[in-house]
Amino acid sequence: METLPIGTVQVMTVNRTTDHGYVLMSEGKEALLHHNETTGDISVGDTIKTFLYMDKKRKHLCFDAVARCDH
Repeated sequence: METLPIGTVQVMTVNRTTDHGYVLMSEGKEALLHHNETTGDISVGDTIKTFLYMDKKRKHLCFDAVARCDH
């Protein structure tokens, strides 16, 4: 299975919420955006730009909300 490219900005859709954050979808791939990596209100169905990167130990793929996309 192909993974999302690290070091890029991706446009992703908020699929659902969890206790820890938001589950984002892009081209059939899911990723978790933690609550502490967001600002403002995000709702299911919103399309947002996210920056993908690895944590300092290169163990976990991380996401930073960059901006909400206008529909």
